[in-house]
Amino acid sequence: GLALAAMVGILVAQLVAERRRRRPPPTPAERLVGLLDDTLEDLEADPDPRRAVIAAWARMERGLAAAGLPRRPAEAPFEYATRVLEASTAPIHRGPGPLRPGSVRRLTVLFERAKFSHHDIGPADRDEAVAALRAVRRELAEAAALAARAAAAAPAGGGGDGR
Repeated sequence: GLALAAMVGILVAQLVAERRRRRPPPTPAERLVGLLDDTLEDLEADPDPRRAVIAAWARMERGLAAAGLPRRPAEAPFEYATRVLEASTAPIHRGPGPLRPGSVRRLTVLFERAKFSHHDIGPADRDEAVAALRAVRRELAEAAALAARAAAAAPAGGGGDGR
């Protein structure tokens, strides 16, 4: 019984290791989608709307940094958002994927109001920030899926240049 259980355990470990070896590493957009998935529910549950709006921006910023677009020290939020959008829509880019301006700008406006003003930030503002972050997540997931399909459709092989 114990020997059989050990053999099954070894077989399962080998299968998992083989599956990991065959799977390509996640793209920056896929990593960012995973990060956003992990945090959206926490933001919706935060009882402090101002803190939730600021956290939504901070999570987007950290995710974009992980995807290769970190915020520069002297960059204001709108400058950063503009650069991210330009990088994500360039024909050849290293950014996370094609983001639509509306969701990033909406989150930026809410973040600046929550972080730098004395205006009340209520549950509707938090909900709008979470909705904007969900839209960013959806756009990145779409970009990751398109990139994966393009990579799967690309011919495999080494180009044959002898290197």
